[in-house]
Amino acid sequence: MEKTVKEPVKSDKAEVNNRSFTSYFNRKPFCNQFPEYGFVYFDHLQAEYENYFIGSISDVDLDHIGAIREKRKNYSLAWSDVYKYETIFLKLINESHLPRKAWDLRNRYRDIVGLKEYEAYLASRPPEIPGHFDAEELRADIGYLLDKIYLHYSLTPYNERLRNSISKKVTIMVMAGLALLISAAFLPKLALLDFSYAVPPILIVIYAGAMGGLISMLQRYNNLPREGDPINSIPGLMQYWSRMFIPAINGAFFAALLYIILIGKLISGGPFPEFAESPFSNGSSISDFLLESVPDSPGSYAKLIVWSFIAGFAERFVPETLTRFVSKSEKEKEIKA
Repeated sequence: MEKTVKEPVKSDKAEVNNRSFTSYFNRKPFCNQFPEYGFVYFDHLQAEYENYFIGSISDVDLDHIGAIREKRKNYSLAWSDVYKYETIFLKLINESHLPRKAWDLRNRYRDIVGLKEYEAYLASRPPEIPGHFDAEELRADIGYLLDKIYLHYSLTPYNERLRNSISKKVTIMVMAGLALLISAAFLPKLALLDFSYAVPPILIVIYAGAMGGLISMLQRYNNLPREGDPINSIPGLMQYWSRMFIPAINGAFFAALLYIILIGKLISGGPFPEFAESPFSNGSSISDFLLESVPDSPGSYAKLIVWSFIAGFAERFVPETLTRFVSKSEKEKEIKA
């Protein structure tokens, strides 16, 4: 007589937590989510190879083909299945079609990896086409190209998801900073408060510099090349979030430093803002210095915001300005000596 073991009753909360925990680790990897255009490509590939291959198929390969076609019917294909399907028929394709197949794959490979890596591939001296060729060598070359191409097909969606995630986070941070800046500028007016005292310019300077740093990083990030090893690029993309705040911090610091330089009139002139006479005495604190130093007109306010943004956006602007100050000081010392 069989014994029935009564399982311990779990609470609803414990069951939900366990289900959430296991679903996180058992969820389907993003890179295996087959795109809709992949099914169209597979259908075209299937028709192409069925029209242009000769020879007999082994029972093992026949079983693989049947399983892959069944996945196609169930819409459960992955790029690895398409790769397996193409490598099976590669062994059976008519030799007269091999040169055209190799030419087509080499063009696709060049478009995917870029000219630099493609030139490295050509330096390995693959079989030459057209002309006399060894069928087995050309099949091996086609197999190599297929391997590299499908690796990119499989990993590119994952890379793009990481890139889009980072771009989205940076965009949210920029929009949040912009909303905070607008709120700081207009809420005091709605509350009938004096703008210059309610919102010190130093805060606007810091926000503008931080936003400049973030936008600069977002532009550099969007211009990153898609070429190179797709696996090697993934760890860098995954760690990019931890480095995302560095440009904002640098931009805020450089903008604040430029603000002090402008107050001290170390640089001045038409494109730079002018500041009103300070109301505090010589014995005032640093907080009075930063809070009470305000531009003398709306135009100077606009210039201050623009230059603060530039200080964060062009990360070398303030350091190079300081370098010029040092070089000028050294030259003056040499002249006096």
